[in-house]
Amino acid sequence: MKDKKKVRFIAIVLIMAVFCCMCACGKKKSEEAVAVEELIDAIGEVTSLDQGEAINEAQTAFDELTEEQQEEVENREILEEAERAWLTLQAAELERLANLHWDEPFYVDDFGDPTDEAYCRGLFSGTFKNSATNGANLDIMVSADKMFSKTSMDHFSIRLIEYGRLTANISRLGAGNVYIKVKIDNQTYDDYASMLIGDDIIIQRGNALFSPIVTALNEEKEIKIVIETYSYYQVMATYEFTMDSNGLEDIDHNWMP
Repeated sequence: MKDKKKVRFIAIVLIMAVFCCMCACGKKKSEEAVAVEELIDAIGEVTSLDQGEAINEAQTAFDELTEEQQEEVENREILEEAERAWLTLQAAELERLANLHWDEPFYVDDFGDPTDEAYCRGLFSGTFKNSATNGANLDIMVSADKMFSKTSMDHFSIRLIEYGRLTANISRLGAGNVYIKVKIDNQTYDDYASMLIGDDIIIQRGNALFSPIVTALNEEKEIKIVIETYSYYQVMATYEFTMDSNGLEDIDHNWMP
């Protein structure tokens, strides 16, 4: 008798389990969950930061669902993968931007207002030494027109900023007392500054350094630079830094060597 009751109990349990499964299988998915699934499918493979808006839209819609509706979203793992992929792309882009050295600000007029003419500006870091210091912080600003005319007007301007705040006092020395050495692919070049404009060092077309620098930047090569300033044939200060082309590819320019 006990065995019959036991068998009957098991049979009832099995029938109830089958009934529950049938009910679950037959349950209709909510319209809200279906809409979210469609938003997730629309994201596709994440290959661009521009897809961030679509990912945010899908995530916002998913967050607004009830817990039960969220369980109905069968492709929610794809949304999580898309978010991870987008964050990876963002990290790579931030790293790239952090390493950019060139931008294109605008020239200013006599009143200090920006004009509609932009130029190329490179910002670099290095060190300098003189009789009072050794290995001190140096900031360098290199600037040039975006378009060269292949005339003697083409030039690079170099400004040396000591300790990150004081422009090196170059103007009192004269161009003949500013000696520049450049190393590119183990090949060295040297010449004196073409001229000085205030405290800015000018390397003009025709200078032995001009074409090697232009060519190296166009070919995305690293340029090591040493600048020595002299007074009465004695080295007064030595400035060292490395220049590259990071960021130039994003600027519309035409530099002919």
